[in-house]
Amino acid sequence: AAQIVISNPVVSTPTIPIPVPVPTPTPEPMPSVQTCDALRALFDATGGVYWMNKTGWLSSASCCTWHGVRCMAGEVTRIDLAYNGLAGTLPAALKKLPYLSDLVLDHNSISGTVSPQYNELVLLKNIYLGGTYISGTIPHEFSTLDKHELLDLGVTALSGTLPEEWIRAARLKHLNVGLTSLSGTLPRRLYKNPLDYLNFGRTAVSGTIMDDLGKLDQLDHFYLEHTQISGTLTRELHELSRLYDLDLESTIISGTIPETAGFMTRLDYLHFGKCKHISGTIPPSLVNLTRIDYFDLEQTRISGFIPPELSEMRGIDFLYLEETQLSGTLPKALSNLHQLDILYVDDTHVSGTIPPQFGLMFGLDFLYVGGTPISGTIPSELQDLELDSLHIGRTKLSGTLPAQLAKLDALDYVNLGRTMMTGTLPAQFGKLKNLDYLYLDGSQISGTVPREWEMLVELDILCLNTTRLSGTFPAELAKLRRLDFLYIEENSLSGTLPPEIGNLEVVDFLSFDNTLMSGTIPPSIGKLERLKDLDLDYTRISGTIPKELGDCTMFYELDLDSSFVSGTVPPSFGQLEDIFDLEMDTTFLSGTLPPQMRDMKRLSLLTLFDSRLSGTIAETLLDKWDGVKTLLLEKTRLSGTLSPMFGTMEDMELLKLSDTGISGTLPPKMGEMTDLVDFSMIGTSLSGTVPDSVPRMDRLRHIFLGKSGLS
Repeated sequence: AAQIVISNPVVSTPTIPIPVPVPTPTPEPMPSVQTCDALRALFDATGGVYWMNKTGWLSSASCCTWHGVRCMAGEVTRIDLAYNGLAGTLPAALKKLPYLSDLVLDHNSISGTVSPQYNELVLLKNIYLGGTYISGTIPHEFSTLDKHELLDLGVTALSGTLPEEWIRAARLKHLNVGLTSLSGTLPRRLYKNPLDYLNFGRTAVSGTIMDDLGKLDQLDHFYLEHTQISGTLTRELHELSRLYDLDLESTIISGTIPETAGFMTRLDYLHFGKCKHISGTIPPSLVNLTRIDYFDLEQTRISGFIPPELSEMRGIDFLYLEETQLSGTLPKALSNLHQLDILYVDDTHVSGTIPPQFGLMFGLDFLYVGGTPISGTIPSELQDLELDSLHIGRTKLSGTLPAQLAKLDALDYVNLGRTMMTGTLPAQFGKLKNLDYLYLDGSQISGTVPREWEMLVELDILCLNTTRLSGTFPAELAKLRRLDFLYIEENSLSGTLPPEIGNLEVVDFLSFDNTLMSGTIPPSIGKLERLKDLDLDYTRISGTIPKELGDCTMFYELDLDSSFVSGTVPPSFGQLEDIFDLEMDTTFLSGTLPPQMRDMKRLSLLTLFDSRLSGTIAETLLDKWDGVKTLLLEKTRLSGTLSPMFGTMEDMELLKLSDTGISGTLPPKMGEMTDLVDFSMIGTSLSGTVPDSVPRMDRLRHIFLGKSGLS
């Protein structure tokens, strides 16, 4: 029989934990009254009640708990109130914080100077005061701050020079004094500091630096742009192997880019732009800069070809090569730069064609090759891009203007002007809803202006001048309410100016000169309150000048010369107080100069020659026109005596009253017209003698007095 065994279960005895004594935490020492008083002084001096965040400040809680304050053992070690709306001056009481290490007050409305008494803060390492209104100089007393590692006073009103004693004592790692009025030369001692950030950009600092660059081998950010720093690019440039950003824009640095620059493999930003003394070629070794994002050589003397090897810079976003001496062709290998956002090669000697492979540069937003000898046609492959800006004007491009460009619906800037392109204006361009600027001037474009362009609601500038356009100006374009500049001059455009043109409410410039436009000037133009320039010269515009033009009180220039306008000059022109240039010659205008024109206080040029102008030149006009430089009234019906007031018009350069009925004598003070260059009184009724002072007029080049009674 089976044996049944019943075993007793094992019962475990519970473990009773033995209590471990927990040490009583040592309470954080309370800050002294003197410490809190120093913080209160900062609060009061910088408008603390208006700070963006003032949590805890002036409360009964420990001042070490106030917003932006950090303490250790009851002593303030850090104040961080950046971007917090502080406004006022820094109190000297901060010197009573002997353990302060970090003072972070940048990007506030702090003014005044940095107190020399802060030299008592012997543990101070980091000072952030950039983006404030701090002025004055860096105190020489800072020479006692031997722990000083960081000083940020960029974008302030700082002036003076860097104190040599402070540079010698400090252990600077970060120095930012860019965008200040700092001047002087760079102290040699600066190179003995373990700097990793150095910014002198946009200051008046001068001197040479390139010979000592290798000593700054800890640098990762280096900015000297827009300074008077000089020196020569040397092979030692590669010793800055830790560098991420190097900006030498608009300096006097010279020399060539050394091959060794290719060893600066951490570079993300390299800016030599506008260094007009940098020459040579682009080293192929730069292919090693695989991390580079921004490369700028614009307005340098760089020459040679664009190395195809640049296509290995796969991470580059911005490539600026414009206004250089570069030649050769656009390498099709650049199409491998799929991340490239901006490519500027305009105003160079680069020739050849635009590679069709550029249609593979899917990240490209800006393509500028204008002002080059580039020829051929616009590749159809470009329609696959998402371009924002296309500048291929001032080139030898030919072929017809492709309607397919309308597929680039992100375009806001198009310049196809001054090319050899032909064809008509595509109606499809009306689909470019984001287009701000369109230049087709100086091309062989013909046909008419499409009515469909009324859909270009964002258009700001439209240039169609010097083309073969014909037909009429579509009234529908008056719907372009954002249009600021409209240039349609020098073509065969005909028809009349539609009254709807008065709806272009923000337009500044309207130019239809040298066209076949006819009809009259619409009074609705008087509604264009921002209009500064109206050019209708050399047109078939006729009729009288509407008085409403006087409502365009911002007029700077009005050109009606060589048109068929008639009638009189409207008295409302007296409202054009800021007009500088008024040209109404070679017209059928008659009558007299209205006395209201005396209010044209900025008038510099007035032409009414070869018209039916009559009457006299009132002294009330001449008295107010003391800034007039050019007055051309010859071949008119003017009469009366020559006013002595002419002798007081010291700015006058050209004065022509030939073939008029002007009589009398030359003004005795004519010799005081010291700027006069050209003086013509042929065929007048003037008599008497020429004042003795006239031959001594230094600038006078031409004086015509024939067929008059002068001697």
